Amino acid sequence: MKISQSQIGKLLQAYRDKQVEGGDRATDGSETTVKGHVDRVKLSTQAEEAQRIMKQLKEMPDVRGERVTALSQAIKDGSYNVSGEDIAEKILQLVLTGEDNVD
Repeated sequence: MKISQSQIGKLLQAYRDKQVEGGDRATDGSETTVKGHVDRVKLSTQAEEAQRIMKQLKEMPDVRGERVTALSQAIKDGSYNVSGEDIAEKILQLVLTGEDNVD
């Protein structure tokens, strides 16, 4: 769907006209009052918890640097050994359960 310049102009004009009709607008934090009407925003406890968790996840590093460094050094030293049994177990776990729990 294309929106023309004239449609945008009409929309802006209608918005301006509505502001003039509505009188003064007062804003107070999470509430906006226009000509006696009040809009409020209240997040549920679950939404607040989800926001808190998302913030914590964003602050966490994507890569565990110390683990990567230790494994890189072990590979260089030749001291990094994984048994075939461990590899087979992880492959079966991934195929049978769909879970990839990398330790």
